[in-house]
Amino acid sequence: YDGKTDTLLDVGLGLYVSINTLQTVGNSYELKVKTNKGEVLSSITTIQQQVTADTVTPIILRTFADTAVQLRLRFTDLPGKNFYMLNFYTNSGTGGLDFNNFFKNGTNLLNRTDLVSDFELENGIYAKTLDLDGVRATDSLVVSVSNISEDYFEYLNQRKQSGKLLQQVFNEPINYCTNIVNGYGFFNAHYPDLYFFDLKKY
Repeated sequence: YDGKTDTLLDVGLGLYVSINTLQTVGNSYELKVKTNKGEVLSSITTIQQQVTADTVTPIILRTFADTAVQLRLRFTDLPGKNFYMLNFYTNSGTGGLDFNNFFKNGTNLLNRTDLVSDFELENGIYAKTLDLDGVRATDSLVVSVSNISEDYFEYLNQRKQSGKLLQQVFNEPINYCTNIVNGYGFFNAHYPDLYFFDLKKY
């Protein structure tokens, strides 16, 4: 990108990051992967404009029998046709929340991904209180709100619709869309709006 080359670092969970900030909206980024067999895979993507949340508030509901975690989330649709990805990561590590290195600290899980297209929004506003099943009041939580490309949105939708492994075995094969030359999957670069919470403080 911009005549520069970065080597991405493996931080686990299938995530590779750059030490540089790749956030230029509209820029094209080319990915090249060399396998240990000498094969080369490549792809090009464009970073969409960043969306920022208006409200991100955890809610802990404590009753005599149980404790539930909710999240109040609100953001305003960007101009034009847009597609959004909401990710919720939990960290149950005993070391507490490490803001600088969340994905290397303790046991980190992608708890949930929600996909939202702007035609689903009412008056251009996303405003929901979400039940976060599987998130405990003792966990740390990272909420990621991203504006993504339509192609990546469709790829994620296809993955979601394919269901769980048992369903995939008995369903017709699904050919996922891909933007990888000489490979499978999808290369997407997005500029997420991130929020970190230590739920023990709520």
